[in-house]
Amino acid sequence: MQQETKERIVQTWRERPLTVKIAMIIGMIAGTGIIVFVILGLTGVMENADNIFMPLLGVLMLTQGIREWKTSKITAVLSFAVAIFIAIVACVKWFG
Repeated sequence: MQQETKERIVQTWRERPLTVKIAMIIGMIAGTGIIVFVILGLTGVMENADNIFMPLLGVLMLTQGIREWKTSKITAVLSFAVAIFIAIVACVKWFG
């Protein structure tokens, strides 16, 4: 049973296009960074953690839009819109 599941996962990974694979890996790295910096910010260890995790959240939304483009264009467009909104909010926070 476990071998069949592993083979199915490997097969679906091989079928994905290169851009989706890269977007998934970048999304995983950004997601991990978001979790780390949110925890650092909430515990008070790092006061300006939101200066780092907000752009990472935008990157995560961009990668989600890239991954979803072929399957659900509405989700992809909403992800791109949220990424733009996050970028605007980050710029206002940094420069405003």
